[in-house]
Amino acid sequence: GDERFQAWMRAHIGVLRRIARAFATSADQHDLLQELMLAVWRAQPNFRGESAPADFIFRVAHNRALTWRRGETRRRLRHSEYERLAVEE
Repeated sequence: GDERFQAWMRAHIGVLRRIARAFATSADQHDLLQELMLAVWRAQPNFRGESAPADFIFRVAHNRALTWRRGETRRRLRHSEYERLAVEE
């Protein structure tokens, strides 16, 4: 697990960085990158070798980034709703 993960990160960290840049603001990219790495780490036991590691890593990271973006959108909407309510009071 650990050796494979380290090898995967050495080979594919660029893909994870590109996904983080595509989905997050510059202020949030580092946080998202860590989330993507954690998602790949946790998904390792599910890798059966039926596809290339690069495909597996991309799919795991992309799906996690989509989930992260949905969460960020909800947080922003809640925050703007709180601000609107504060102004109305």
